[in-house]
Amino acid sequence: MRSVTEEYLLMEKDPVFGAIMPKIRRDKIWKVFKPRERFTQIRKKARDYLELLLLEAVDRLRDNCSIPSGAIGVGGSILVGMHNPSVSDINLIIYGCKPTLDIALCEDLGLDRLNPETLRERVVRHSRRTGLSPDTLLRIQPHFRNLELKGRPLGISFVKTISERYGERVLKQMGQVEVIAEVEGGECYSLTYPSRASVVRVKKIVRKSPSITEETLRMREEITEILSFDSIFSYALFRGGEVRIKGVLERVSPDGTYLILVGGYGERSYVVPVS
Repeated sequence: MRSVTEEYLLMEKDPVFGAIMPKIRRDKIWKVFKPRERFTQIRKKARDYLELLLLEAVDRLRDNCSIPSGAIGVGGSILVGMHNPSVSDINLIIYGCKPTLDIALCEDLGLDRLNPETLRERVVRHSRRTGLSPDTLLRIQPHFRNLELKGRPLGISFVKTISERYGERVLKQMGQVEVIAEVEGGECYSLTYPSRASVVRVKKIVRKSPSITEETLRMREEITEILSFDSIFSYALFRGGEVRIKGVLERVSPDGTYLILVGGYGERSYVVPVS
């Protein structure tokens, strides 16, 4: 699989996002799978135990959190029909701001938390990647992540339905920065991919790379947004309040503001609550 992946997956600096990102050439794409259409197919006729289990999970979310069927899609191996009913995970996709917030604010999803041993293994992997301690990562995980149903791991992803045209904003990399900032909180786009959160104000510049000038630092009131490509930090952004952010400072054109990009390839980055 790795050799096949290397044939079509490229790692290049993106001229719009100003960071190294994975890309797939258009001539390597032979089919586009649609998550909501696939869910509709399964709802009409489930073919195996895993698809029946998926429908049970959806029923629980609908009953407990009032999620409409039209806002639900499926991902992962079930989406492409390559799943193994005995071992494959369940991956649900939720579309739109209101359903996203309904799940985030729903106290009881009707689903179980992932067993502690498996959760710990996941957190340890993320710890190696981010440089944060497992305990810190466990602290920022919400109740709607790392779930299971009848022993089968289950994940929920969120997708915004309002798209942004590629190239509408262009980011220019300024350098690494670490700040303490107050983040708005409660924004549904903090939970979608990539996560976006509004900065109320930057309280302190903790450290910066030499490429960032003092003149740029004086413009810190123009840092208006956090953009994260690492979903493990999305809930910290959604909760808002005072957070410590390490990432890449990017200048946004054409409006001349700045944002901090988290989760790009290269040096480690993170978003963690200060308290």
